[in-house]
Amino acid sequence: MSLDPHARPPLRLARFLVLGCMLVWTAWATAAINVTLVLSDSGAMYRAAADSLQHELAQENQHWQVQVQTLATRIGSTRENLVIPLGLRALQKVLAEPGSTPVWALLVPRAEFDLITAKHAAAKRRPLSALYLDQPLPRQIQMLMAALPATKRLGVLVGSSDTRVAEAIREASGTHALEVSSKRISRADDAVALLDDLKGRIDILLLVPDPQVLSRSMLKPLLLETYRLRLPVVAYSTQLIEAGAMLALYTSPGRLGQEAGQRLRHARRNGSVQLPLPAYPDSFDVAVNRSVALSLGIRVPTGDLIRQRMDRKSAR
Repeated sequence: MSLDPHARPPLRLARFLVLGCMLVWTAWATAAINVTLVLSDSGAMYRAAADSLQHELAQENQHWQVQVQTLATRIGSTRENLVIPLGLRALQKVLAEPGSTPVWALLVPRAEFDLITAKHAAAKRRPLSALYLDQPLPRQIQMLMAALPATKRLGVLVGSSDTRVAEAIREASGTHALEVSSKRISRADDAVALLDDLKGRIDILLLVPDPQVLSRSMLKPLLLETYRLRLPVVAYSTQLIEAGAMLALYTSPGRLGQEAGQRLRHARRNGSVQLPLPAYPDSFDVAVNRSVALSLGIRVPTGDLIRQRMDRKSAR
């Protein structure tokens, strides 16, 4: 008996083949993406960001498999699809590992991220990106002018490792007709002396996340000197507000983790995730150190009012 090559397969076999194809497609389409969060330590800041990120991804729980490790418990795996180091030490640890798994850094300022990745060989063999800890300079200037619109002269201290910061601040300040004065630090103990040189030439000091400017040994004497000079300080974290800055534009670790989770969900396509491009956070808050403002005799709006002014300005 000859077989007709054009004959249709039996109905039962056809159904079996269709069902098999559907099962394979479903398994592929719903395969979970393995994400590892590596925390620099178990402190509250890193935990808050990790918890918020996990909570956001849990809304699509079937698509994500998330594990959390600290530096002490870090174990790399070939099953990892994405590694997210939280903090500078975690980033350095992950980049020192072999492999080509994509890395997306959180809770790292842009200046330090750029400095590390420019030197590290891992940046050439694995996809690497970040959602920065700090805020874009135009937004910082916008916050300053919303809080203190009479400001005319802005000062900044920059480290010797980054020659672009002062020029970027001048560019961001141009639309507000701010006069920017900068001093470059070559040694940690230069900061106080350079600040004295700016006395009488600036109305406010902008602190940028430069490790050479804000080393642990330099931060306290620097802020004490600004207080002695009755010079208000604009910074980028609530920790600096607590240390003596008058204003801060920042994204809390919890909100940063939530935004990171949202960006990952938007980047998921067909069972994989496209590494988000390096970016500043969209979300932010404004903090005011009311006691410092009172001591300096400066009237500052509330953080909520400053934020409202910024939103109205952006909507124009």
